[in-house]
Amino acid sequence: MVDGDKTAAFKVFQSMLYPDDAYQLVQKGRLDGWYPDADLYENLLAWMCTQDDLVDEAEQIVRQELQEAGIQPEARHANPLVFAEARNVSVHTAMSGPLKEMQEGRLGVGCRPNADTYNAITQEVKGDMIKAGLKWNKRTHALFVDVHLLECNTEFAMMAFEDMVKLSLPGTATQYLSDGVFMHLLMSLARDNQPADILRVLTVAQEDSRQLPDDAMQPIGSAGGSFISSWLPAALDSARSMRSVEGLTKKQSEEDDEVDLQEVEGVLIGPGGFAVTEDGAVISASKLTVGQLRGELAARGLSTDGRRQELYRRVQAARSTAPREVADEVRLQEKRKRDKQVREEASMKAKVQKERQKRDVVWRVEHWKGGELVSEDDVVETEEDGDEDDSEWDDDEQAARKSRQAVDRMYQEVGDDDDLDALRTRFMGADMSAGQPWWPQDKSPGELAVQIALLVESLGSSPSLGDWALVAKAAAQEQNLLVVGAVLERLPRLAQAAAELGDNRLLILEQNGFNLDGDNIGMVAKALL
Repeated sequence: MVDGDKTAAFKVFQSMLYPDDAYQLVQKGRLDGWYPDADLYENLLAWMCTQDDLVDEAEQIVRQELQEAGIQPEARHANPLVFAEARNVSVHTAMSGPLKEMQEGRLGVGCRPNADTYNAITQEVKGDMIKAGLKWNKRTHALFVDVHLLECNTEFAMMAFEDMVKLSLPGTATQYLSDGVFMHLLMSLARDNQPADILRVLTVAQEDSRQLPDDAMQPIGSAGGSFISSWLPAALDSARSMRSVEGLTKKQSEEDDEVDLQEVEGVLIGPGGFAVTEDGAVISASKLTVGQLRGELAARGLSTDGRRQELYRRVQAARSTAPREVADEVRLQEKRKRDKQVREEASMKAKVQKERQKRDVVWRVEHWKGGELVSEDDVVETEEDGDEDDSEWDDDEQAARKSRQAVDRMYQEVGDDDDLDALRTRFMGADMSAGQPWWPQDKSPGELAVQIALLVESLGSSPSLGDWALVAKAAAQEQNLLVVGAVLERLPRLAQAAAELGDNRLLILEQNGFNLDGDNIGMVAKALL
């Protein structure tokens, strides 16, 4: 059997899940001086390390035979040894044995640890934890936050952050996040245009009475804003685009709804000479009154003499001979009317749903009782009467409420160092894709930036001039009095800070008689920028 045939046979055995036959083939091939290639060795070693009596032989292959075969050992060849050592002996032995040799390059220059190497160690560590009845704790999730940030995955980092918060006592959620990791999280969220998550992280930090480090206000991007506002330009552009699309849609909808109606003998006549209702819907000929029949016939220039049955037949004949495009236009108008009615009904249903959701708001109230943290449901009635029967809630709403309450009950039993596997309910249904600014629908981008700035001030730092410049720009674009007020309230302090930095733009405005008020907030933004 030539070498090519042996290689092909090995692949066949391997694909047919006969690794023991493949191993025997290699044993026979060695007698003839034949060796597998690097890929075949990878499969062979992976299987050998699952057989307790072949691990030593696999180690000999990695240390010696690969080089004899002219193959440079790689991590994929040595990783099975790490896994076998961790599984059969101990994690400590694996780390001090094959893993350390890989780190020091003793198994070959190209045989360095990769992600799979450490995955083998982590897998066994987690297995040992499960056997001991242990789970990830908040220190573990803090580590996961750092790891996901290093991978530039802010979505997973926020999931780990939420898990860490859920497993923490009040006021201790961020204690295992160093200043470096904490700021890395905030700046990464800003770069990914996720202001809602920035607000969430700062809110937790405020509850922990955490102070931001001195270098927290580092500028991000060319606009000069820190994590507080660097996402604002993208958010404002997105909001402007959304308004443009909504405006075009509304205009198109209004144009679609416009129907050229004329009144003939007191009867509304639509396109094609059809009698219609006030909404523009065509009235069936069988439902037309005598007056409407005569009105439609008059609009078509036909005789209006005769009894109802004669008028009806005349209208039917006229409608049946109408050009195809006219009939299509009538049907299109009717479809638009029906679609509009469906939209209005859906909008009304959504408003009713929102009002229902306002009636009962269940808050989680936590307090210390008997040395333990106790959680209770405090139902807040948001309407004045607020005692309507729950029977008004439909089945879906009841199921959703029961689901939320079940999750709350599960978390009541979670201790400081316990873990509950990923219950991802944060911002459910929101578009969290990277690069797409997302913020709560009840706040404009400017309002959200002001709220973030106020939180930063409560954490012992001051937003930079660049931050307030971007906020002022948002106020000018949104014409938002709330945001304008926040900027104007800080203008004296901003002017002083600018003067200390040798920035006299605001001073020049004042010297020229420029009144720094809400009407001129756009000029303030322009001056600051």
